[in-house]
Amino acid sequence: MLAQPARIEKVTDRSQIMAYHLLATPGLVINEKVVSAGRIPTEVEVTTWLADALEVV
Repeated sequence: MLAQPARIEKVTDRSQIMAYHLLATPGLVINEKVVSAGRIPTEVEVTTWLADALEVV
């Protein structure tokens, strides 16, 4: 199975941010799921979240 291209988007519109119920920024959403909010995650955390997301798809 071929991997789908990733889309990275910086969102600054308050209404879009609130749609995910993020009360603190920065936030990170992967596959419509909030995985981090209010802090900058480590590289290891992001790598793990991305690998997990690939397994689900």
